[in-house]
Amino acid sequence: MQWFGDCYCPDKEMRKLPDVSPLRGDFRGMPPAMFTIGMEDALADDTFLMHKKWVELRVNWWEKQGVP
Repeated sequence: MQWFGDCYCPDKEMRKLPDVSPLRGDFRGMPPAMFTIGMEDALADDTFLMHKKWVELRVNWWEKQGVP
């Protein structure tokens, strides 16, 4: 994953910006969201963290488990 991060944004300071790392953004006032996670997805942890932020800020979201 480090290699992908270095290719995506070589400047480590820029990685702190919300435009590069959305998890660092301000989520207040965001519209409802649906989170889709593939358990074999290399970025699944990021999706779980994004969902956690949505819940903490009480932004509407919905979940459907067991989708084929």
